[in-house]
Amino acid sequence: MLRIISTIGVLSCPFFKRLFVGSLLLAFIVFQSCHSSQPDEGVTKRISGWLNKAEAYSKTYPDSSLIFIDSCIAFEKEVPLDTLRTRILFTRAIALYNSGRRDSCMQLLPALRAECIAANDTLYWSRAENLTSIAYSYFGQTNFGLKHAERAYELALKIRQPLHQAKALVSMANAYGEKNELLNSQIQLQKAYRIYFGLDSAAQLAEVASSLSLNFRQLGLQDSALFYGKLGIQFAEKVNNPVYREVPYNNMGMLLKESDPEGALYWFRKALAINPGKPAPRFNIANVYTKLGQWQNAIELLDTLLADCEKTGAGPGVARCQWQIAEIHKAQGDLVNAEKGLRLALQTSDSLGIVYVSNGVRNSLVDVYRKQGKPEQALATAEELTRTTDSIHRREKELAVKMAGRYQEAERLQQSLVKLKKESASDKISNGIIVFILLVSLLSLVVAIIVLKWRFRRSRELLQEQLRNYELLVTRMQRSDGKADDPIFSRLIAFMEEEKPWLNPDLKADNILQKMNCSRKTMTVVLKKEQIPGLIHLAQHYRVKEAIRLMQDPRYRHYKIEAIGKESGFGSYRTFHHVFVQQTGMNPMDYRSRFNEGTEFK
Repeated sequence: MLRIISTIGVLSCPFFKRLFVGSLLLAFIVFQSCHSSQPDEGVTKRISGWLNKAEAYSKTYPDSSLIFIDSCIAFEKEVPLDTLRTRILFTRAIALYNSGRRDSCMQLLPALRAECIAANDTLYWSRAENLTSIAYSYFGQTNFGLKHAERAYELALKIRQPLHQAKALVSMANAYGEKNELLNSQIQLQKAYRIYFGLDSAAQLAEVASSLSLNFRQLGLQDSALFYGKLGIQFAEKVNNPVYREVPYNNMGMLLKESDPEGALYWFRKALAINPGKPAPRFNIANVYTKLGQWQNAIELLDTLLADCEKTGAGPGVARCQWQIAEIHKAQGDLVNAEKGLRLALQTSDSLGIVYVSNGVRNSLVDVYRKQGKPEQALATAEELTRTTDSIHRREKELAVKMAGRYQEAERLQQSLVKLKKESASDKISNGIIVFILLVSLLSLVVAIIVLKWRFRRSRELLQEQLRNYELLVTRMQRSDGKADDPIFSRLIAFMEEEKPWLNPDLKADNILQKMNCSRKTMTVVLKKEQIPGLIHLAQHYRVKEAIRLMQDPRYRHYKIEAIGKESGFGSYRTFHHVFVQQTGMNPMDYRSRFNEGTEFK
């Protein structure tokens, strides 16, 4: 009660009252700040949902994927995204690539790789290296693409991710294919095929089988190309998603385009049924119509495709349709309409900057001018084609130099990050190793001391026990009280102790029998009654006892073990050692050393 009253009195004082209220207010503010710093669980779940949708749409609907990624980044101030940063950056990079904004993807990739290295996220580091390889291959930097694909494969091997190993192998195969090293490409594709087959991944098997088919077709092995083409179709039809069947169907159409146009037309139509809005199957169908001489069908299809491309604003499609229609007129011999169509296609492709279409149109236009008898226009168009080609080569060279500079800069950044990480890790490891070594050394020293003390005490106890047992045995045999049940045995003991015949190394049992005037049969009966194996065995007991006496005598301390054995009646050191160990449980050298250490013996 006194404590309560005194507390109320203190709080009634204005100073303490203000101090108390201020403390409560400060505690409330700290609690609110800590509580507000915790991320909202609802926002966190929403960000995870957006990221999952962005990853799911990154291939099929890349623009929608980018919208979800931007939504995730918009909430970064409210919710820290440190653990999700590599996933977000990678999903954004692959969505940019699939949406056609490959320059933006290339600018993002060095930062993505550096982020993966800093976060020690080897999985996304491998995926980022593989995406970098694909991007470099798209820009024609095959050597850089191959290098990144090899690094992606090494990282995937390190973390034992077979799926990403196979993806890196496919990228390596594509890079080798661009370098026209078809055999190396074939090797990597076969490795990827085996991995996907082990994973039972039908979608990826369809893709790899189609690539193998294309590879065999380039090698001129049509039968193998057809085999893998059909295999790719079989795998693709096992997948519920029909999108994975489009590439195998198109590939099979390309395989049959020369040998079986009707069969090629069948597969191109199946590919078109999967994605009716895609222009590539319709272009292929139009090419087959042209090859079959069905000019009207080809022109009608191209006119429809041209109208769709103009409606959707697909400029490259418009240029290719105009070019293809002009080529049909050219094949029909209608050079006037062919010239008009080629000029229109050239105007469209030049305005859009589609250089490969422009060059193809110019090349065809040169041929039309020559057939029309217009050599000056043909020469001017040929010179323009040469200038455009040279310009393309210069631009490619500049792009290669620029990409090489970006690559070197990214490599320097990556090496510096790896170096810093290794130094930090090595410092931690070295400190941990030093502490661990000190602890192990201390523990080993304590254990060694305990073991040595136990072994020394145990050896002393065993030695004492062995010597007591031996002395009891010798005492029983000596009959030291002078009274024995058998007079012959008493005479034998007296003879052995007084005459000491066992000091003679050449002692034989017959010598003892002759001295005692006793037959061998009688002596055998007596010794058997006393549980003694024989006369020589009895002599060996006396010799061992004599050896022990000499080793305990300070006057014989300077004698060697061999000399002690000879003084005790043994003929050789080998016999001495064997008999001593047999009767005492230790060798003579150990006995002497332990006696000299201070072990007490009776």
